[in-house]
Amino acid sequence: MKRTNITVAITALCLLILFAVYYQPWRPQEDTSALVIGFLFENDESTPATTNLILAMEEVARQYPEDVIILSQNNVLPAEAVDPLEEMINKGCTLIFTNSHSTQIAEVAVHYPEVTICQQSFNGSNDLNAPSNFHTFNAQLDQGYYLGGIAAALKLSSLPSTGSAPLIGFVGSYPDPEVLSAASSFLLGVRSLLPDAEMRLRFTKAYSSFSREKASAAALIEEGCRIIAQHSGTLGPAIACEEAAAGEHSAYHVGLHVSMIDSAPTTTLLSIRMDYTPYVLGVVRAVFDKKSIEKSVPGKVKGNDISAGIDQNWVELMELNRSIIADRTEDILNQNIELMNKGRLTVLKGNYTGHSPENSSDTCTLSNGYLEYNDYSYPSYHYLLDGIMQLSE
Repeated sequence: MKRTNITVAITALCLLILFAVYYQPWRPQEDTSALVIGFLFENDESTPATTNLILAMEEVARQYPEDVIILSQNNVLPAEAVDPLEEMINKGCTLIFTNSHSTQIAEVAVHYPEVTICQQSFNGSNDLNAPSNFHTFNAQLDQGYYLGGIAAALKLSSLPSTGSAPLIGFVGSYPDPEVLSAASSFLLGVRSLLPDAEMRLRFTKAYSSFSREKASAAALIEEGCRIIAQHSGTLGPAIACEEAAAGEHSAYHVGLHVSMIDSAPTTTLLSIRMDYTPYVLGVVRAVFDKKSIEKSVPGKVKGNDISAGIDQNWVELMELNRSIIADRTEDILNQNIELMNKGRLTVLKGNYTGHSPENSSDTCTLSNGYLEYNDYSYPSYHYLLDGIMQLSE
């Protein structure tokens, strides 16, 4: 009998030890009340546009260290978004942000009405049949490009005249509305100070290709472009300008999304950046407060879609390269920012007409101004300005 009692006691002790090892009750238990947020990135931190959303994610973690659990996944291709998205949902995410250009995101959202999904808008996303838990957002980047054009014009004005019209080069990924709107806005910023300036454009036909972007910028410099701007995903144009600086043809540079001064210290004037942080933080706070996102986050609202610009800090002019920018650049930029914030400066406006590079019968006039982002957060302007913008092959 005594031996039986000992055996039972040992067995019970072993079971207790196994329970303790497996469940570890002495460790702090996971807070099941925390908001689980997912971030689904189309690329990774090597791509400037994705870096902007990563920075917003890091700011959420900094401001809510005890209240949120963050899950993230990089390099999710648009055609392969379903499994990663559903995996996040199955892990408990009730709020998901993504910069993916995938139409699958809205399709998945239909099946998970309890999950709030916020996707950066893209070409065609306004045509999606999206459910009420699906939201879109984007920055009014035309403002940043216009201001970048002013900084470029000030620099050109400080250089010795060549005796011919100033020539601006622009490297873009594809001739889609986002790129054409950016290029036209940049040129009109330049022409606000140098009214005879013209532009040459090259498209890489890739969203992120260092070699193609660098080669396109180098070719534009050889054509005589003295400023190179970009709506493309790498440092290629900056490096091309820096390498050309000591040659017969040289050009200054305006970058995108990240500061490129370290890579091109003698040629990069500044960079333009869209900052997702105000939107992401606003959405997180709205979810915590159980309030409508579009009624809580300041911006131009259309249904479940929001855009905003300089006035709401969604667009940023990054560090000015003070060793090479022209005198009074910062003052003049601030004057124009004030006009934008007061609604007294329309970017796409002037005595100009334009045509679509895809369809010459599709035309526009800017005499009364073209109100970009009036109906949706993704740009709708898709024209080349007649007589002053030319595709370069």
